[in-house]
Amino acid sequence: MTILDQNPDHFPKNGLHLIKFYFHLIAFTCSLAYLLLFSKQDEFLTIAIPFTIAFISYFILQSYINNKNRLLIILIIGIGLRILSLFTLPTLSDDFYRYYWDGNLMLQGTNPFQYTPEEFLTLQSSLDSSMIIATEQMNSFQYHTVYPTVCQMFFAISAYLSQDNIVGFSIILKVLLLISETFLLWKISKNTIFKTKLIPIFTLYYINPLILVETFGNLHFEILMGLTFIMAVFYIMEQKYFLSWIAFATSILVKVYTVILLPFLLNFSKGKSNKSMWVFILLLSTMLIFIGPTLGNIQGYNLYLKQFEFNSFLFILLSKLLIKLRIPELWNYRGLILLSLWVIFMVIYLLRKKEKELDLIQIMLSAFILYGVFLLCHATIHPWYIITFIIFGFFSYPLTSVLSGFLITLSYIHYDELYNSKFELIRWIEYATIIIFFYIEKRTPSLTNRGS
Repeated sequence: MTILDQNPDHFPKNGLHLIKFYFHLIAFTCSLAYLLLFSKQDEFLTIAIPFTIAFISYFILQSYINNKNRLLIILIIGIGLRILSLFTLPTLSDDFYRYYWDGNLMLQGTNPFQYTPEEFLTLQSSLDSSMIIATEQMNSFQYHTVYPTVCQMFFAISAYLSQDNIVGFSIILKVLLLISETFLLWKISKNTIFKTKLIPIFTLYYINPLILVETFGNLHFEILMGLTFIMAVFYIMEQKYFLSWIAFATSILVKVYTVILLPFLLNFSKGKSNKSMWVFILLLSTMLIFIGPTLGNIQGYNLYLKQFEFNSFLFILLSKLLIKLRIPELWNYRGLILLSLWVIFMVIYLLRKKEKELDLIQIMLSAFILYGVFLLCHATIHPWYIITFIIFGFFSYPLTSVLSGFLITLSYIHYDELYNSKFELIRWIEYATIIIFFYIEKRTPSLTNRGS
């Protein structure tokens, strides 16, 4: 039995199987609840142990549940954990303090891209106490914001409804995320291809520990970026190009990273959607409202190419190489060098990829590979950054995706002073294991019933 091909009759019937099933069900639920309620960013064991338990139980549960019962149980568990998360503040990330800051600037009529928090404080004689708390807690005090139009709308709505209450802001923003996810999943489920072939992918997605904790626990928006991109792919397959470009523009306006897949979508749409692209361009132009006439407002993005580095692969290798070769002149161009290499890879990949017909699995496989190589070239890989990557992978490389989701959580060791000396070792174990496992899964399609 494979992770994408469970036998519909394979449901625990005897007493021992029932005990094992409910044991893993309880272990999964309790470990996720602990992560949402009690984990701390600077205490690695409060993250690593429950994530390990959660992923083991998550993996085993995939094979214990038949089609009908699986959907009901996963819905109950997934909905329950999402509701629980509404009443918890993010424990593993302080990004939501920046969301709160940006949202309140929007309400005051100030462009959140225009000033860093540090610059804004020099212009203001007084601030609300909750805004002061936000500046004290955020880690981006000296940086421009990087959150596009859709996120800024979410922030502003949440700030307006919460009335200067940070806890209320967190709850409302999570409710908006939950409503958006539910709507997108409902729209995707209406697709006939999804109904007939991809129900197992829903089970992998809906109770994935990384997705649950990083999205609804720590308030990150990668699922919306990934799900809207999948909607764009579905609409292309149905030749609904107008809706496809709306969905793709929305994906970029949630988080900009999927813009790298623009040539890929153009390749699959085969030039049949030129008129529809105008709506895509129009929607993306909403970012110009924030960026304004100067490039200074997008310095936050520039830092990801030049300054920030966390848990990277090729970026850190290039950095070490430049130090060894003593070429400081290229130091500030590391991000651009790797981005250029990725563009070359993408062009070669698309030229070699000759699709005779639109096949969902093949399209998502290409997205998975292109986005995965992009992440290998990226300077910063926080755990939530790979959520879109693993969602794409559920369609073609589910085992690699699940393993990636677990291993990336080990990067939290960086924040624990007791264990952070092991961070470099963890980094290389993480990447080596994922690459090796990807190769094994590629060479053994029967593992996940992918076929050749």
